[in-house]
Amino acid sequence: MARTRIMYLLCDAPSHGARFYDTVDAERCKNFDKHPGDPRQWQPTDELLAKSVELGINLVCLEYDALCSKMFGVFKELREQRATTNRNLQTIVYKSDHTAENFVRCVLSSTSKSLRSSLGSLSSRVAHEPEEALHLDENPEISWKDFKHWKCHQVLVTAMTVSGVHVAPKQNSTVQRFFVRAEPFASGNMRWAFPAANEEGLHFVLKVQKADRKKAKELCFQDVQTQAYAKIFAVEFSRLVPEAPLQFVDSWMVQLPKWEVAEYATIELFIEGKYEKYTSNNGFSSPGALLAETFSHFTWQYSGGNMQVTDLQGVNCSVLTDPQIHCSKEDAFSRGNLGKRGMDNFFLSHCCNDLCRKLRLKQSPMQPGFQCVSDMSAFGIGEADVSDVESVISSYSTASRLLSCELCMAQVGTGTKHQIDTLEKYNAVWCEECLRKAVEVLVEAKCLTCKKPFSYSFYTIKFKGCVAPATCADCERGENWLMEAGAWLSDVVVVTEGRSDAGSFDLPVYYIQLKFGGATWEVAKRFSDFDTLLQSLASSRYGGLPKLPAKTLLGAPTDQAAIDARKEQLRIILQDLLLRPDTRTSPALRAFLEITGHVEEEIRQVQPTPVRTFEDPRFGVSGICISPEQSLVLVTHEDSTHLSRLGRVWSVVEPDELGALHVWARDSEGSYRRSFSQTYSIKVRSLCWEGTTRQIFVGLEDGKIEVFALRAGESKPEAVGSVELHHKSPVTHLSASPRRLLSVGFDTAMRVIDVRSRELRCGGRLQKRLRGEMDYLTSCHLDDDNDRAFICTSGGDLFVLDISQNPPNFLHTVDLASKPASDIAFTQEHLLVAHADCISALTLSGRGEESRINRLGSYRAKHLHESEVTLLSVAAAPDRDLLFGGFSDGSVAVWSMRESEAVLVLQAHQCDVTNLVWIEEPPWGPVLYTGGGDGKVTSWNLNLTAEDFALWAPIGGMPALSTPAPLSVGQDSNAALNTEALSAFDPSFGTGPVLQGGYSDPFALEPSRRVNPQALKKDGDSDSDNDLVDAFH
Repeated sequence: MARTRIMYLLCDAPSHGARFYDTVDAERCKNFDKHPGDPRQWQPTDELLAKSVELGINLVCLEYDALCSKMFGVFKELREQRATTNRNLQTIVYKSDHTAENFVRCVLSSTSKSLRSSLGSLSSRVAHEPEEALHLDENPEISWKDFKHWKCHQVLVTAMTVSGVHVAPKQNSTVQRFFVRAEPFASGNMRWAFPAANEEGLHFVLKVQKADRKKAKELCFQDVQTQAYAKIFAVEFSRLVPEAPLQFVDSWMVQLPKWEVAEYATIELFIEGKYEKYTSNNGFSSPGALLAETFSHFTWQYSGGNMQVTDLQGVNCSVLTDPQIHCSKEDAFSRGNLGKRGMDNFFLSHCCNDLCRKLRLKQSPMQPGFQCVSDMSAFGIGEADVSDVESVISSYSTASRLLSCELCMAQVGTGTKHQIDTLEKYNAVWCEECLRKAVEVLVEAKCLTCKKPFSYSFYTIKFKGCVAPATCADCERGENWLMEAGAWLSDVVVVTEGRSDAGSFDLPVYYIQLKFGGATWEVAKRFSDFDTLLQSLASSRYGGLPKLPAKTLLGAPTDQAAIDARKEQLRIILQDLLLRPDTRTSPALRAFLEITGHVEEEIRQVQPTPVRTFEDPRFGVSGICISPEQSLVLVTHEDSTHLSRLGRVWSVVEPDELGALHVWARDSEGSYRRSFSQTYSIKVRSLCWEGTTRQIFVGLEDGKIEVFALRAGESKPEAVGSVELHHKSPVTHLSASPRRLLSVGFDTAMRVIDVRSRELRCGGRLQKRLRGEMDYLTSCHLDDDNDRAFICTSGGDLFVLDISQNPPNFLHTVDLASKPASDIAFTQEHLLVAHADCISALTLSGRGEESRINRLGSYRAKHLHESEVTLLSVAAAPDRDLLFGGFSDGSVAVWSMRESEAVLVLQAHQCDVTNLVWIEEPPWGPVLYTGGGDGKVTSWNLNLTAEDFALWAPIGGMPALSTPAPLSVGQDSNAALNTEALSAFDPSFGTGPVLQGGYSDPFALEPSRRVNPQALKKDGDSDSDNDLVDAFH
C-alpha cells in the first residue's frame, strides 16, 4: 500500500505481434515472431498494461535495443488512454545510448521514496514507549512583548562544553532569572516546548520531558550532551561545504525547583521562522531533504561508521535543533539512540545525491542498490557526475542561505567573508555586532597543551555560562575525536612514513618491517590482528602480556594524530613481546610476523612445559614441601573461598572439610600415588618438612602446630603430637632446621621450639615494632647457623632477630618501602624478599654485621602492576642464575639474575601462586613446583639457564646495561644510551647463536650484548603500562 508503486521493464526485443515493431525491423523479428498478425499475441500484454493503470503503478522502461522503440511507444499510448482518472501516472522510457546510469539512479531514487513513505508513520520513534505522559493544552500564539507577565523563576543553568569524546564534558552552573509562560506552544513525541525570556527580553524555548519525569535530570543531561556533539559535526560539515553551512543552537540544562510542571528541563534560544522536520531517527526523510540526508550520511562516515546524527529539524534546513545520535554504543547519548539499527534504517531509505558524491561519501551496504552499483561497470558507469551539486543546495529557498547568530539569533548571511572567518577562527556563528562585543573584552591565557598564548572572549563565556577554555582552538581541534577537515576524503590508513594503502571502512593498517640475515620482508596488520595475537598467547599460558590501548567510543582512531599515537603504542607492545624470549619464540608471534616463511632455522621454544599435576579441587594450596630423599611430595590445602570465612558455620554445609594434608609417594618408575590424606575442620595455613628428623609440621588456623613423623622407608606419616603456640590465631609461616622450628602467627608473635623435644626456646610479640595496629607477621626464615630469624610483615618491613636467647634480641630492620612483604628466599650471598609487585634483592651480611644489610635493587615484570596484582611467593635457582616469583593472578615470572626485567612469564594457575619450590638435582630436577589457589600443584620442566633467556634489543640498540640488575656481575653501569637505536616497530634482527641441539634463536643476543629493557626506552617513555591504556583519556 505504499504511495509510490513502480514497475521496471528491461527489454532487448519487442513482444510478439507486428504492432510492436516497425516494418523495417520485420526481417529481424520474423525469427522469433511466427504469427505477427494474430491478435492473441498482444492481448495478454494489453491486459497487463490495463491492470497496471488500475493499480496506479508507474512504468519505467529501459530500451536495451532499438527494436523495442515502437513497443514502448505503444505501451505509453495505451497507458495514457486508460489513465483517465489518474493523470499523475507516469510512463518513462530511457534510451539505450547513454542513459544506463540515469536508469539505475531512477531505480534507487524511486525505491528510496517508496521506503520513505512506508516509514513516515514511524517518524520520531524512540527506544521505549513513554510512561505517564504529561498532558497540557497548547497555545501556538506567542506574544513576546508580554513576557514580563509570565511567571518569573530563579533558575540554575548548567552549560556543557564538549571538545571531544576523549575528554569528559565540562560543566559550569550559574543562577539566572527567566520568565516562562504557563502554556506550551508546541510539542513533539518526547517533549513540550514552552516560550521563555530572560531579563533582557531575549527569546528562549524551554523544553520539558513528557514522560519519565523521575529520570528528567538524566534525560535533560543526555539531550544537552547530544546537541553539543551534533554541533561539532555541524562545524566540520560547514568547513567542507561553506556554500551550505549548518548549525545547531546552544542548549543548556536548567533546574526550576518551584515550577509545578517539571523540576528539570532544557533551554535554548528561540529560532525565528517556519519550523520544519526533515528527518526522523528511524529512517523517514521528508521530500526534498537532500541536504539534511547528506549531513547524516557525512556524520556516519566522519565518525568511522560509529555515530550518525539524525532526527534533524529546524528552520530553513540551516539552523537545527533537537537531534538524535545513533551510536554503536547503544547506552550512549539519549533515548533516541537506536544504535546500528537506526543507522541501517536511515540507509534503507537514503539514495546518495550529487553532494554525497562530491564529498565522496561511502555507501553503506544497507543502501538500495549497493551491490547493483558496484557491478554496473557493464553499463559504462564511471566517475560520479557532480555537476548538479548546486541543485541540492538551491532546492531550498534563498532563506536557507541564512544562519543565526549564536548569541542574539540575528540572521547571518552565509558565504560572506565575515561568516567564513568567524567560523574558522572561533568555531562559531556570530553577527557583526556580537563579534564586536566579543572582541572588546579578550582574556589572555596560556594553552595547557602547546604552552602558547591565546585569547578568548569574556563576553561569550559570560553569555553562555560555560567554562573558560584551557587550550587554544588549534589544540582543541587536535584533541577532538573528529578528523582534521578533509582527512576523511580518501581512504585513511596508517603506514610507515611515506606509504599509503586503503582498507575497508577506513580501518588503519600498520606495516612492520623485518630483517633476518639477508632476508627482508614486511607484514601488514590491523588493530584486531594485535588483539587476536594477544588472545592466542594468553590461551597458550603466556602471562604478563601487554595490554592493548583502550578502545574509544568511536572505535578505530581516524585522525592522523590519534593514529600516530596508536602506532607508537603498538610499537611498544611489539617491542615488549620481542623483548621476552618466551613470547618472541612462541608459534603465535612467529606466525604473526610471518617468520616461518622467511627464516629456515628452527626456533626452539623456551616456555616451560608441565610435567605432573597434583590436585585437590576443593581447596587452594597453602604449602608445598618436596623430599627427593624420601621420594615424597607434601601438600597442604585450605579453603580460601569467601564463605569459608564464616568458620564453623561453614562446616554445617561442608562438615569437617576446610583443610587437608596430602602425601604423594613416587615409585622407582617415576609414577605417583597418594599414600596419606587427612582432612581438617579448620584451615591448614602452613607446612614445613624437616629432613634430618623426618618430621612434618602443619600450621593450623587455631594456632596449633600438628607434628607428624615418618619412619625410614615408609611413605605414610604418623601423628606424634601437637603444639599450641599462637593462642587461637592462624600460624602464617613455618621454617625449620635440624635443631629448631621457627613459627610466626597472625597474633604478631614469633616462637622458636626445639624440633625433637618441642619445648619452647624463645619467643615474643612484635606488635610494638609493627607500623599499624592491623599489621601482622607474614613469613619467616630460620638462619640456624647464625642464630638469627628473618621475619617479614604485612607493613613492608623485614625484621632481623637474635634467637640465641629468650626473649629474642632485635638486631635490624629493613624498610622495603611498600607492603606487604609476603615471602622470603635465600641464596649464599643474597636475601630475596617478595613484596607488592617486585622482588627486592638485599645483601646477606654475617653475624654482627646486620646493619650492613642493604637493598641492592628490585626485579619486576613490566605488565604486572601493584594496582592489579601482588607477589605472593619467591624461589631461587642459584646454580642457573634464575629467580622465580608467583603472583596473585596465577602467573609465575622468571628472571635472570642479570636482568631486572622478567624474561619469562607463565600463566601457571587460575589465581594465587602461593608456593614455589625449586628442585635442581636429577632425577627430580631441574623442576619448578608451583601451588595455586585453584588447588593444583604442578611441576614445570625448566631445563634452561640464564644464557637461554637473553633479552632482545633492536640492531643498533644499547650494547650494555644502562642500569644494572640487582645481582648483575661485570656490567658497565656507566654505559651511555645509544640514541640512534632503530625503532622496534621497524625491527631488524641479527642472526643469533646456535643453541644446544642444533636449534637457533634468530633473536638471541651474544652475552656481551645483554640489554636491560630500560635501555630500549625512548625519551618520555614510562615504565607504567597505564600510559598505554590511558593514552586516549
